[in-house]
Amino acid sequence: MFISFLFLQMPEVKIDGLVVDSATGEPVGYAVVVLYRAKDSSQVDGTYTDENGRFSFSTFPGRYYLKVDFIGYKSRTTSSFLVTPKNSPYSIKIALSPSAIELEEAVSEAEPIRVRYEVDRKVITPSSDLVSKGGNAVDILKNAPGVETDIEGNVKIRGSDKFTLLINGRPTLMDPKDALQSIPASQIERIEIITNPSARFDPEGNAILNIVTKRGVRASRGGMVSLRAGTYDNFGLNFLFNSRRGKWNYYLGGMGSLFGFYTSSRQITVSGADTILYSPDGVAYRKMMPLFLYGGVDYDLSERDFLNVEVGGGRFTYMGNTRTTYYKPADTTYSRTDGAFGGNRYSLTLDYQRKGNGEYEALIYYGGFQFDKDFKTRSEDGYIRTYGNGKRQRVRGDLNGSIPLVGKVDFGYRLDYRTSSSLEGLNIFSSDTLFSSYTIEGRRVIHAGYVEYSKNIGNLSFKSGLRGEYTIRRIITSSSEWDSVSYDRFDLFPTFHTSYKRSSWEFRGSYSRRINRPSDFSLLPIRIWMGLYQTMEGNPDLRPEYIDKVEAGFSYYGKKVYLSADLFYSYTSDMIQRYSTLDSNVVVFRVANVGNRKSAGIDGTMEITLSKRLSLDINPLFYRYSYSDGTSGSYFSTTSTLKMNMGFLSAQARIRYIAPHETPVSHVDGTFSLSLGLATFLSRNIRLNLSAEDVLNTFRRSSKSFSENATIYSEMDPFYPRITLNITYIFNRVKVKRKFIKDEGGFEMF
Repeated sequence: MFISFLFLQMPEVKIDGLVVDSATGEPVGYAVVVLYRAKDSSQVDGTYTDENGRFSFSTFPGRYYLKVDFIGYKSRTTSSFLVTPKNSPYSIKIALSPSAIELEEAVSEAEPIRVRYEVDRKVITPSSDLVSKGGNAVDILKNAPGVETDIEGNVKIRGSDKFTLLINGRPTLMDPKDALQSIPASQIERIEIITNPSARFDPEGNAILNIVTKRGVRASRGGMVSLRAGTYDNFGLNFLFNSRRGKWNYYLGGMGSLFGFYTSSRQITVSGADTILYSPDGVAYRKMMPLFLYGGVDYDLSERDFLNVEVGGGRFTYMGNTRTTYYKPADTTYSRTDGAFGGNRYSLTLDYQRKGNGEYEALIYYGGFQFDKDFKTRSEDGYIRTYGNGKRQRVRGDLNGSIPLVGKVDFGYRLDYRTSSSLEGLNIFSSDTLFSSYTIEGRRVIHAGYVEYSKNIGNLSFKSGLRGEYTIRRIITSSSEWDSVSYDRFDLFPTFHTSYKRSSWEFRGSYSRRINRPSDFSLLPIRIWMGLYQTMEGNPDLRPEYIDKVEAGFSYYGKKVYLSADLFYSYTSDMIQRYSTLDSNVVVFRVANVGNRKSAGIDGTMEITLSKRLSLDINPLFYRYSYSDGTSGSYFSTTSTLKMNMGFLSAQARIRYIAPHETPVSHVDGTFSLSLGLATFLSRNIRLNLSAEDVLNTFRRSSKSFSENATIYSEMDPFYPRITLNITYIFNRVKVKRKFIKDEGGFEMF
């Protein structure tokens, strides 16, 4: 006990550094800095320099050395140095010498750990992910620990699709699936997966997914342009320009893309011993065309005070087409669905920050999304048209503060005001002609406050917090058939996080309470037609889900192995589940609270250095879950990536495997895929990336779903392989710089 107490009191030391150009003396922003232990050359940590060339490490007393790498400069390894409590913080200045433009030096050997675990989040750096470079955010998440993605681009985090999506720490009014598929992978700086958020975060959703995009370049004038072209309608253009003069910084960026997705499908619906619906030759395509422009101004009010103003706007368009032949016992029906969904989105952000001993932030965010839709289904049986338009708006105001008080106390208040209005229309032309239309208006106001206390005691650190939210919600419809929905609710959300570091090991644990609130459509019993034989309805009696989550994990930083894993357990009360029934040969999807759900599993990542030029990443995920009615299921998947660095050329091969698994309402067959990626620098300014997803065309979905009185067998085959060429040109001999911003919880990120 006494020895353990002494160990807990072991002081933490700090290493502060500055990386500069040896010829000009100017700071080198966003160089890769890796910290090694001198006695065995094991990697301790890795990071990037900030916009001013500075970096910092927190570690324990000992002897270390640093390796610094940056394209266009010679790699630099420092002499070993001793860090003790007496000379902490240890300061070091590292000068990099410019190198000749040689292709064999274009690909960096040193890079920080791809997946870094922090107390309350996983941080994924996709810059070295060659396979996903020509895709979007969903493609990067295919290689993220704890994340599931399916053929259609749906994303789940540890088995749940109910997560909160943030882009640069700001909310988005788009559907998370659409938003993730509209962000090009080349525009993403890093992804943060926060599975057990602290009290300063919004408690909505099982987890938080924060996409941090590239926001500027470090130079008096500079920028980048990226072009993408690929098979199956995969094209894109991204650009980013920046100019800094004194205390002012200006930036302008944009992205425009076309993402195409083509599939063939087969489906059989069986009731008892009879086949009541057979569709052997379905073909579908969808095209997503996001266009977005943004620009902003940063002004340094003082050395401690900073102001940012950013505006953005664009349009999102989705087009789909499905052609299917249905064979029924009495006849044959040909069905074709065409339609489009799209809208204009816009945002304005004002952000004031004060840093130093006592930090404060005031943020105002406004976002809007105006949309319209029109889908038509034609067949011999009739004609169905679903159409509508609407508007979503969100205003959020944050006041956050942090003061030292025998540790640190963080506190804050948030006002979150959301409104939505939509017109929903339905026309059916058949033996009975039906016309209907109605409007839905929703309003949600949340007053939230939180307080957190954190402290470091030697190698041990902890943070505990409590968040309170008062929710006012109103949903009004013009239809006389359905009642309006309203409720006022107050909830408390406690959290706790702790971590313990010892030598090359780090241990962590956490607890949080979360909530999933039903959507407006889920609460209204409105029949929405998704096709000639498929509809969905809401449920006005739905209650929110409450989730209690516990996690425990570790990380090991070895000389040639980085290993990290997390055990997780969650208990969900009043689980919201979608189920299907058969009504007059029409499949009706409904939602209900089905009881409680327990889930437990493990996810992790392993990064192994096999040789100087060869490394291997492995990301497994396994969990089991059960419901209070006795139904249960399990899931296992793994992604393995072999990386080869050959100097002038980098190559990657990735195998993704999803095992056969069960859900409460279906059985899903297993599947796998092989994807490849290549990258090289044609010059110091031009980077070329070639990727091929599912080169063997083996990744498909085959499932058997069960309803009260029918069984549905279905198969879906995407059109693969998808081959993409991506070319990036960087102006003014600079690297892309991450602009310091505040995330959802007020943490700095770049």
